[in-house]
Amino acid sequence: MLQGWFAEATFQRDDVGRAAGEERIVLRDAKDGLVEYDDTDEIVRMREELRRYNEVIAGAFIDIPVLDEPRVDDVPTDHHHQRTRRFFSRSDWGLNGRFYGGW
Repeated sequence: MLQGWFAEATFQRDDVGRAAGEERIVLRDAKDGLVEYDDTDEIVRMREELRRYNEVIAGAFIDIPVLDEPRVDDVPTDHHHQRTRRFFSRSDWGLNGRFYGGW
């Protein structure tokens, strides 16, 4: 049934975006589950920094004119993959803090 609905859908890929207010700072436990946390001044600062970075990237047009498809080594380069998030591991703000997303 769901497949039939999508087959008849009139929206395009560009009509679907990211969730408003999507969390940019993610704390994971040892099993990659999400951990709830309270904001600190440092977390608020990191979140604002990522918000500003994502805003710049969202307003930019980045293109590689020699590509037939918007991919480089199986990494998508279209505007649906511009949001960057920051992930910390093992319930520890001192571990990793790796950036994912964007280009």
